[in-house]
Amino acid sequence: MSAAVRVPATVAARGPAGEPKLLTLHDVCRRVRLGHSKIYELIKAGDFPKPIKIGRMARWVPRRVDAWVEDQIAASDR
Repeated sequence: MSAAVRVPATVAARGPAGEPKLLTLHDVCRRVRLGHSKIYELIKAGDFPKPIKIGRMARWVPRRVDAWVEDQIAASDR
């Protein structure tokens, strides 16, 4: 009988390519190069993806944040 293998939470919280399944506020700020106050200001204005609430934690879906970045690039090209 073999013992159960424990997977660290940091590994379990990542997708197959090593990309986090959900981003923290810190991750989002680093990804888009904006401060947390500006992120929440944009969310309130409806101009940034809303986080998923898990209890008291806020987490963002990476593809939604990346789509927002692509939208900003497209808008600047117009």
